[in-house]
Amino acid sequence: SPESEDLVKRHADYARFSEEDDPKGLLDAIYATHQYETTSIGRMDKKKARDRFNAVTQGHYELITNFKDRFDFAYDAYKDAGNAEIDDEDLAMDFFNALSEHQFGVFRTNMLDAVAYQGAVMPENLTEMYAAA
Repeated sequence: SPESEDLVKRHADYARFSEEDDPKGLLDAIYATHQYETTSIGRMDKKKARDRFNAVTQGHYELITNFKDRFDFAYDAYKDAGNAEIDDEDLAMDFFNALSEHQFGVFRTNMLDAVAYQGAVMPENLTEMYAAA
């Protein structure tokens, strides 16, 4: 849309990536300027970003690396909309619960069983959870 083009053209690196024909730069600018829909009502923007973050789940055949990128992007948009940061342990659990049942169902079951019955400890932050998965 013309509005989207205008937002991208206002990006700080627009002159560089438009002259160098840099598709990665363009994509980064689109991500930076289009993280979430905005309205003139700040509370609504926060709510939309919160809903989008809470709805992020891994696709049936999506690679975990791609999912982690989408998860991080949604979390950045959540924070950029004015929502408070999520505690490290809670963020790790959000990631854990958003993993695909198809790909990570056994991992999730084994992790929960190990914590419940074997004295294991859940990963304490997102990085540890990602590494465990």
